[in-house]
Amino acid sequence: MRIFHNDTVDRLAKRLIPGVAVAGLAAWGIAYGGPELENVPGLIPRAEAVELENGESTSSGSAAGTLAALNAASQGGTSSDPFTDGTYKDGTYTGTARGFGGNITVKVTISGGKIASIDVVSAPAETPSYFARAKGVISQILSKQSPNVDTVSGATYSSNGIINAVKRALTQAAGGTSSGEDETSSVPANPTTPTEPAKPDDFTDGTYKDGAYTGTAEGFGGNITVKVTISGGQIKAIDVVSAKDETPSYFERAKAVIAQVIAKQTPNVDTVSGATYSSNGILNAVRRALTQASGQPEEPEQPDTPEQPEEPTTPQEPDENTETEDMVYSAEVSCVPDEFGDFDAYDMTVAVTVRQTTKTETQTATDADGNTKTVTKKTVTRALSNIAVTRPDAASENWRYITWALDGRGSAAGIKAQAIEKQSFGGLDVVSRATCSSKSIVEAGKMLDLALGTTVTEEEQ
Repeated sequence: MRIFHNDTVDRLAKRLIPGVAVAGLAAWGIAYGGPELENVPGLIPRAEAVELENGESTSSGSAAGTLAALNAASQGGTSSDPFTDGTYKDGTYTGTARGFGGNITVKVTISGGKIASIDVVSAPAETPSYFARAKGVISQILSKQSPNVDTVSGATYSSNGIINAVKRALTQAAGGTSSGEDETSSVPANPTTPTEPAKPDDFTDGTYKDGAYTGTAEGFGGNITVKVTISGGQIKAIDVVSAKDETPSYFERAKAVIAQVIAKQTPNVDTVSGATYSSNGILNAVRRALTQASGQPEEPEQPDTPEQPEEPTTPQEPDENTETEDMVYSAEVSCVPDEFGDFDAYDMTVAVTVRQTTKTETQTATDADGNTKTVTKKTVTRALSNIAVTRPDAASENWRYITWALDGRGSAAGIKAQAIEKQSFGGLDVVSRATCSSKSIVEAGKMLDLALGTTVTEEEQ
């Protein structure tokens, strides 16, 4: 089936707001033998739903796409898949589309009018671990003989880039053309409905004092420090002074907020999707620098509540009947990636220290018959006192995650503190952003099957 399409109308529709474009296309379609649309306004929401379901956007300004969706809506069903209705011309075709980090180029081979193979030609800016997962869409496309398949959860941008690149290659195979560039909508936005005045932006209502100011805030891996230069009361430059614990590929994306801040003269801008923690760290660091530039004191950190001095105690003589011994147990576990697969599996050794305290008491008692007996009572207490991880050679780039898992991060308690408090490795919370490491440490503790608690035995002499 070939969907009604006219280039002149398509170009005209791109200059109209979506509602007018739909009405114009409906009238044109009726006049030239297109589908009859008796209730265009009622069909618009259905058309939008159909297009979104097929991975297209009603804001793209495509006359053919809108009319196809309206036609499908008028029939009470979904539009046919344009990538399975036509016959492809045998040959090899390439297509390029935007992925997560940059352009992705694929080569599609057509044989016997069918999609025979799909090969990735280049994807230099994609993160290898995520891209490996994203390539799962290739087998789906080959099986379905259509690029209209679902993206891969956890690698949405990369898999969507592959899908769009395949679509552009198939457009050529079907006899069409493809620019290989990301298409953008030329449809003007709908007029904004008047709303209540926005609250004043604290970072644009004041005047900054000229100079250079630094601010530090937490990013994804650790602290991010920026230098903000003020000239003529305006933000002129923002430079990253240090961000040693940030992942380079994500941090490069996160730095896109700097241009937004300078353009809007405020740090109250959106974070970067896919690099939320890092970009939010940059913005918070800028806010702290601007707070100084505005002459306002930074919000002081809440001081820790001073501990009450302990009552002086009389030193006690060491109990000759008590013995203490620290015993260390070790277990080796593999830390494997979760469904996001963003690191290579590695082995680590977890050492658990158990403090064993043994107290021995001897008592003499006389029974009713005047017989004397001596009873030795032994109390043994085994308590979890420490957990440590031996830094594995293969985990140098993951060491900070192991540290977070063990010692905690921010307000989240680490596995060590939780286990010592509960005296158990059961029912512990994993540490956010160190989930796999947390689970591995807990697994090691459970493997050791430590006998914790107190046991009492009595022996008559």
